[in-house]
Amino acid sequence: MAAFVRIKHRINMDDIQETLLGKTPPVRKNMGIGKIGSPEAVFVRQFRWTLKGTNLEEDFLKRVKFNFKSQRIKIEVYEVVIKNEDINIHTWLEKDLSKEQLVFTTYDGCGVPLYSYIFTDLDIQADTASFDYASSAESTRKITLKYGAATRKFHLNEKAVQKKRFDWKISVEGSEAKPVKINTRPVLNVEETEIDFLGNKMWIPGKADWDQMYIELPENSRCLLGQIMNNKSGNISLIMLDMNGNILETWMLSNVKIINMIDQKETASVTLSYNDVRYESAAKPEVSTVITKEATYVKNRKS
Repeated sequence: MAAFVRIKHRINMDDIQETLLGKTPPVRKNMGIGKIGSPEAVFVRQFRWTLKGTNLEEDFLKRVKFNFKSQRIKIEVYEVVIKNEDINIHTWLEKDLSKEQLVFTTYDGCGVPLYSYIFTDLDIQADTASFDYASSAESTRKITLKYGAATRKFHLNEKAVQKKRFDWKISVEGSEAKPVKINTRPVLNVEETEIDFLGNKMWIPGKADWDQMYIELPENSRCLLGQIMNNKSGNISLIMLDMNGNILETWMLSNVKIINMIDQKETASVTLSYNDVRYESAAKPEVSTVITKEATYVKNRKS
């Protein structure tokens, strides 16, 4: 007959830990993947690179290997014959490589450079090529170089390049134009109508509607909010400018109405609806284009 023993006290793991380690709690290591799992981490890929020099073209390189300890570079280059041109690797080897400079650059998936190495004081250590009647593989030149100096450059640590930016201003009934933020240019949507005839299907342009526009009036432009609300004709102009303040485009909206409005302390967000648009380009100021539902319909019918 089995004997049962009743346990009067439950085992507390905290008590055991305190007995073994003392009252001071241990420093626990985060067992996650850390920085390597950060969304900002970019892995350097073996196939996203370029190597080019003053006379060496980057298009013909097949493989490159580095030994930074012994200051050696091994490159494998395709021997490509192009009409009316010399084989690039042959011409490059005939140059004075002591004055040559090689730049090796890695890239992310979008072609943005990650880091570069600049190698100078080059000297050829080996230069081989092999041919074989039993192989149809492309011929390559295998070269080992020794460099005297290398400079490393991280592009992501540089100051971000300023992207092309366009500013917008809004004018109500010819009033002074004030800064405004918009999400997109006016967009015209044309529905398609399906027609069945003798077992065949065809589509013709149908109803055309302008998308609503979302604009944001900053603090120095909130004074225009009342003008938009009290605008009897419903005509406003949106003006696009470059970074130097030059006018690029002008969009004149007709029959503008406020659909939604959020009035805050510093900004006012407004959603507008409109019927027709007149567009003018500063590139050809003598030409102005009228864009209406009817004009778009006729244009699409002709096409």
